[in-house]
Parts: sequence; C-alpha cells; structure tokens
Amino acid sequence: AFNPARDMVRRDDDLDDLCQVQTHIRTITHRVTDTTLKVVAADPNTVSGIKSVGTLIDELWLFGKQYKAEDMLREAIGGLASRPEGFVVYTTTQSNEPPAGVFRQKLQYARDVRDGKIHDPHFLPVIFEHPPEMVERGEHLLMENLAMVNPNLGYSVDEAFLYREYRKAREAGEDTFRGFMSKHANVEIGLALRSDRWAGADFWEQQGRRVSLDD
Repeated sequence: AFNPARDMVRRDDDLDDLCQVQTHIRTITHRVTDTTLKVVAADPNTVSGIKSVGTLIDELWLFGKQYKAEDMLREAIGGLASRPEGFVVYTTTQSNEPPAGVFRQKLQYARDVRDGKIHDPHFLPVIFEHPPEMVERGEHLLMENLAMVNPNLGYSVDEAFLYREYRKAREAGEDTFRGFMSKHANVEIGLALRSDRWAGADFWEQQGRRVSLDD
C-alpha cells in the first residue's frame, strides 16, 4: 500500500512539494497541515492505540487466516469512536481457500447490505463479482466475462496479459485455474471448487431440488 502512495507523490510536482516521503518508516507527511499517511504492520502491538481519521485495510482475505484477527481489527479502528468524521476502507481479492474468519464475516455483511437484507446507510459495499445466475450456468468461468469483475481492465490491468494468463491457467489444471479465478475474477472457492472436495461435488449440487414447507 505504501509504494503506490509514494510513487503518486513523486510523480506529481505539486504533491512532491506538499508532502515529505520517509521510506524508512513508511510515512508520508503533509508539510503544511502536518497530517501523516502511515503504513503499519498487521500486528496487535502495532495497531493498538491508533486514532486515525482514515484507515485502509488491504487484502482482508489474509486476515481470515490469522488467529484473533477480529480483535486486531477492532484495535485498529477503535479510535473512530472519538472521530465521527472517520472512515474505514476494506480492499481485497477473493481468498484462494473457502472464505473464513473475519474475511467471511465482512464479505457476507457487505453482500447483505448490497442485497438489502441489512440496512446500514453508513456502509457502502462495492463488490465486483458475477451475478448468481451466471455462476449457476458456469458463465463466470469464461474468459470473455473477466471484464465484468475487472474495472481496471485496460488501465492498470493489461488485457492481453490477463487473457494470456487465463489460457495458461486453464492448461495447467484445476488447482492453478482455481487460484487464477479467485484472484482475477473474484470467484469464491466453495463446495464445487475446493481442491480437497468430495469426488461427488461436481454432481451433488446439480441433483438438488427445491422444497417448501407445503411439501
């Protein structure tokens, strides 16, 4: 997270005049207001006591694998209680394993807010994933549908590179393809995509039928 911010400052003459970049402590300081942008390690001892106005938590899926990650995040954003103007931004790709822990909680909460199941006017979910009907038809695995979940395709993401890697992952086998799709198409690893899945998983969901209380 620090390197892109550092490079943006150095690339713009106005920002370069306004901001002091201190690479050794991963901090950018505004020379006029003395406000700072600082990158800290995901460690309870590091984030404890922080009172930031804005907090960016990068690659949330990694926290799903960490012990007591929820407690650590609570420490990291606890200072917002005294800063009503404060905000938190979570950014992440999908996990290369079934979603777990705090990542699973946040992902489900974001989906529920997006789908209207939870009313939270202070939470804005921006999720790039294929609609359920496309997933059911298997269309989320097609190369031509990668653009739907890649808003930076053609900008910071090179289209030719992405399509080339897609074809290579397809040829390499299921495990490689699953990993590629989780990172570049936000495909959630679930029952039918896990590498250690039951051999009948490919057929199990196809045989399902809906039942109601009337049945």
